[in-house]
Amino acid sequence: MFEGQLQKSLLDEVMQPHHQPSFAFIDADNVWKSYKKCLDDCGLTEEEVNKFDFFRLFKVLPHDRCYVYSATNETTKHPRWLSGLESEAGFLLKMGELVDKPKGSKQEGVDVKLAIDATRLAYSSIMKTCTLYGADGDFLPLVDAVSEAGTLVNIASFNDPAQGRVAPKLRATADRYFRMNALWLYEALSPKNSTVKDCVSLHHSWNDSDEVQFLEYSGQEFEVRKCDSTYLVPVENGPHIQWFGSHILEDLIIWLKVAPFRIESHHRGLYC
Repeated sequence: MFEGQLQKSLLDEVMQPHHQPSFAFIDADNVWKSYKKCLDDCGLTEEEVNKFDFFRLFKVLPHDRCYVYSATNETTKHPRWLSGLESEAGFLLKMGELVDKPKGSKQEGVDVKLAIDATRLAYSSIMKTCTLYGADGDFLPLVDAVSEAGTLVNIASFNDPAQGRVAPKLRATADRYFRMNALWLYEALSPKNSTVKDCVSLHHSWNDSDEVQFLEYSGQEFEVRKCDSTYLVPVENGPHIQWFGSHILEDLIIWLKVAPFRIESHHRGLYC
């Protein structure tokens, strides 16, 4: 039900009016921190978090190539999540330098590399559409420069474009601002664990089930019953009730915690 749903709903938006090629420029550490915070805010256990794949966040929108920007030093190995991006086809890692400062380590050269690559590709007419992942204030002049070259610019970020100082400006400057919300986050779940689907056909078995449990996540209580080997849960959608289920209770619990069903259809990852 939910696997690939966001990708299908956004594909036409991204591909209009230009076609390929489309490149992504990923401020990796920025997005990673926001991604981890969202998973933590969902109340997921470590075992549940390990069922998500960071690289899948960048598979929702169509990209011919993804440039990934981070930093390290001679004594620091790439974290596993960064090595995971590097190992994916179509992902190219661009590294800056991680410099020790009195108040902690600081990345140097990362934003500059990202800006140079994006501007160069825009003015070479190779790139017709690009997506900048992150909501850094340094993106503002970059969006202007790339747009002036005739390239459509998308921003994809976990930040609410209606709040803060930078995100609203990016939303106003870019061609499109994609909010990486709960539905987008759920797309990062491994396909083998994305087993929740629409189970309206089973709701007639609801009253016949004697295997009942009550689960509470994010202040909301859910009644789950096992019906014909499927764990079924009713979810309110305005005046209507929708029925979802999975044959694996653990997968249904992850779905309830991330709560992609709370995203209104017109806000499913897209702010124009």
